[in-house]
Amino acid sequence: MQVSYKISPTAWYANTHKALIELVKQNVGWAVVPELLATQYIESGEVISLPVAHEYDGWLTVVGCLVSRSRPSGPVLLAVTQLLQQYSLAEKQWIQRA
Repeated sequence: MQVSYKISPTAWYANTHKALIELVKQNVGWAVVPELLATQYIESGEVISLPVAHEYDGWLTVVGCLVSRSRPSGPVLLAVTQLLQQYSLAEKQWIQRA
């Protein structure tokens, strides 16, 4: 199941978050980008941050972790996937799940 956050009648796409920010700076429209990438542009006044009132903790984008089935998982991959499963992001902080 693919979840779409398309909340506008018109959508536009770009290959990178940086490209989305550049399009926003040119007044093409608005975009959802990681806050860490947008902060410098918000602070300089080049773009503004729109409130996401309908999302209690802000707008979270799910990111999948793809693991190849055709190759065996080594100790590093196993450790990373275990760590990813133990933590979640809440209130702009990583917290360990109970």
